Amino acid sequence: VGPPLPYPDLVVWDGDGKLCAFIVGNRIAIYLSDQQSFTLLGTALLGSPTEVEPTIQSAKFIHRVLYCSTRTTVQCVFLGELETGEDGEGQGREAGVCEVDSFVLASADVPAPGLASRSIGMNVDNSISPVPTPMALNQPSVLSYHGGSLLVSTTSGPVAIPLANALLRIGILLSAGQHTRAQRWFEAVPEESHEALARFLERRGVPDLAANLPGLSLETIIDLSIRYGLTERLELAIETHGVETMQMVDMGRGLSGNGGHSVIVCVGAYLLGQGKAELVRRLATECMVLGEAGRREAFVLAGLLLAVDAPDARRLIKRAVKPPGGAVTDADNQPLQWPVGEFVRDHLL
Repeated sequence: VGPPLPYPDLVVWDGDGKLCAFIVGNRIAIYLSDQQSFTLLGTALLGSPTEVEPTIQSAKFIHRVLYCSTRTTVQCVFLGELETGEDGEGQGREAGVCEVDSFVLASADVPAPGLASRSIGMNVDNSISPVPTPMALNQPSVLSYHGGSLLVSTTSGPVAIPLANALLRIGILLSAGQHTRAQRWFEAVPEESHEALARFLERRGVPDLAANLPGLSLETIIDLSIRYGLTERLELAIETHGVETMQMVDMGRGLSGNGGHSVIVCVGAYLLGQGKAELVRRLATECMVLGEAGRREAFVLAGLLLAVDAPDARRLIKRAVKPPGGAVTDADNQPLQWPVGEFVRDHLL
């Protein structure tokens, strides 16, 4: 049993009785309710930067998106993936826990540049963040979603707030479970903003869609693939970019004495855990021709392969520490000081 909750100003449930918004002032806590638990999903702090002591006056769940209004603004709150996997855990995160992002949809007060919209949690790039629609809002109250607009009532009558921004449409469609329709809106986001879009998609619980955006860097593709188990996407990236391009992600810095490992070694360790020993052997072989850093990476990959195919791994290790022509040299053709390699060459082979 946790600490007592403060008395709320508003408590709002969705139509299925699973999502509950607990509102105090301009703070929102969103819970997931089921037969066995009442789990906190996330929190959000709402209000326009131009408002003084904003207070949430109405809120409504529509297709798992929470729409809220203060005295002069209307905002939305996106949740992440709420479904759990077969093992009772969500993708890459604890079951029942998701990321939360909020955006100002419309405001009676036009904010200063750079404060047009904000995201709770990790930042969403301003290049794709929705800009609030300037509207004469007075005591708005959320009604419903219709035809690409959010209908709200005000003291002067009902108004429709357009939701034409690509990021909003993507978030709304993903929340409604319409992933195919959401993907059609990806084309509306320029490729130079795909890194920001990928972060938004990851926070919505669809890293598989994020990893296939054409504008992503190789580093981001590798990161998403390893963290979310997207093995096929990682294999495609290796085939498309090659080992030499992968090495350029960190230029072998992971093996320069800071105690870490390079991108190639991390990829190899992950693939080996997925039963892709042949692909790891190919990575090690291609690393051989990439100079000093490549031979060291091949040496580490071959060491990992010892547990799977010892004879072939020893052959790769021998090639790494005994290259054709003699000693291992650096870019200036000078003998390279490599204590581990020298020890293996002189005492173990």
